[in-house]
Amino acid sequence: VEIINFYKSIVQGSGDSGIAMVVALNKIDKPGVDVDAAKRKVENQLLEHGIISEGMNMSGTSEFGPPVQIIPTSGLTGLGLDDLMEGLVLQSEIMDLQADDTALAEGIVMDARLEKGLGVVADCIIRWGSMERNDVIVSGNQVGRVKILRDVNGKVLKQ
Repeated sequence: VEIINFYKSIVQGSGDSGIAMVVALNKIDKPGVDVDAAKRKVENQLLEHGIISEGMNMSGTSEFGPPVQIIPTSGLTGLGLDDLMEGLVLQSEIMDLQADDTALAEGIVMDARLEKGLGVVADCIIRWGSMERNDVIVSGNQVGRVKILRDVNGKVLKQ
């Protein structure tokens, strides 16, 4: 378990740019992984850059802002993904993030799969803008139409 170099540059620059972080500690489903030890290792690596996690017994904020959440996840089994979504929603509420709902939607596809009766289903985080049924969605070289929109709780949305 280690923060890879690509993310180290983000961690190092997060203080200057005011980026809030939520860390997904992935692959916790691998045999022999001690989640607590892996979490402590990532906490120590973040601490080297002056960033504390919520689980550490320190008060106040680090030099780069408030403590970050470290959420153990498994993309393979789905374990912790609900906690990750809750963490992202909480962080967005704390930051009072709001989007221009008149702009075209832009976001990130977190997961895509084929579901019986629905076809291709994509879990997305919309960064800004709005999306409605029948809107065209493009991800990489794949194109499709939005058939149904649901929030993180499964509630059907119009927009």
